[in-house]
This record gives sequence, C-alpha cells and structure tokens, in this order.
Amino acid sequence: LTLKQGQLTVLQGPSGSGKSSILRVLAGFDRFASGMVESPSQKLWITQQPYLFKETLKANLTYPELPDKVSDSKALALLEKVGLGRLEPFLNHTVDWQHRLSGGEQQRLMLARMLLLKPQVLLLDEATSALDETTAEAMTEMLRLELKNSAILLVTHQSVLVRHADQVLQMKDFYVNTRKKRLCPVSQI
Repeated sequence: LTLKQGQLTVLQGPSGSGKSSILRVLAGFDRFASGMVESPSQKLWITQQPYLFKETLKANLTYPELPDKVSDSKALALLEKVGLGRLEPFLNHTVDWQHRLSGGEQQRLMLARMLLLKPQVLLLDEATSALDETTAEAMTEMLRLELKNSAILLVTHQSVLVRHADQVLQMKDFYVNTRKKRLCPVSQI
C-alpha cells in the first residue's frame, strides 16, 4: 500500500473486513501486524465519532495546537468554510461540545481541523458518515483542493466519494495472513 502526496486514496470493503485496522496500524496505534510501515510523523487520524472535549470551540478546532497559536479570525474563517459559521458567537465559550454538536457538525469541525493542521498524511475512517452525500462530496473535494501536499486515505461506505479518488483499493484484494499476522496482496497467495 503506497499513499502519495497530493493524492486521495479510497479504501472500501464490507464491515469487519479490516479497513479500520489498517488505519490504526498506519496511524501507529496498533502494533498487531508485522512488517514495516514507513510514514512521516505528521499524521492526523479522524474517526467517524471524533473526540471533542469540554473546552472552547477554538481549542477543539486547533487541537493538538494551543488555541492562542491561531487567531480568532483564522478560526472563524475555517468554521465558515465548513458550514459552521453560525457558531461564531461561541468560539471562545467553554462547552461540552461532544454533546452540544450533532454528529454532522462534529465531523465538519474535524474537517476544519484538517484544513488548519495540513498534515502530511490524513487518515479518515468514515469521517463524513454523518453528512449527506452532497455535503460529503463538497467536503472531500475541499480537502483535495486545499491539502495538495497531503496523502489522504479515506475509508468510506459512501460510494459517491469514489469519483474523487486518484486510487481505489478494495479489501477483497487483500487478505490477512493469520499465521504471520500480516496483510498481503491476494496476488501473493
């Protein structure tokens, strides 16, 4: 599996086929597999249920950076860009955002975080699942246009997003060698 800078790769497969497991390994959170993963240190992994904390909206947007490193005007511009401009009055309010925002709003906030941080590698695990297809498409295209120096791996069941991909991988083309605990291309069976 090779992810290239400036490209969007979509990884598809049925539930339980190992898509999220691959992302956990690539993010460095799972050492179950053997083999070698080469990737830059600047990675951002976003899941379908993002973790938000009881702090200001700006702190949730800028994490892991400190909120004072980003101007209010830049934070507001990012919120506006992802359709959360109505939250402007609450930018510096401390609230339990996990319970205050809908699933779709939480995912939009994570999209704004991606645009702010511009990671070298972006790992998205159903990161648009709470958005309607039209919005998910618009957000995916925005990532492609704004993160030209990022390698993006998107796991999704939203087939409409495939048209934005430079590369589409199907889990059926891989298998997990349980004896060696390794992910291998089917062609090597």
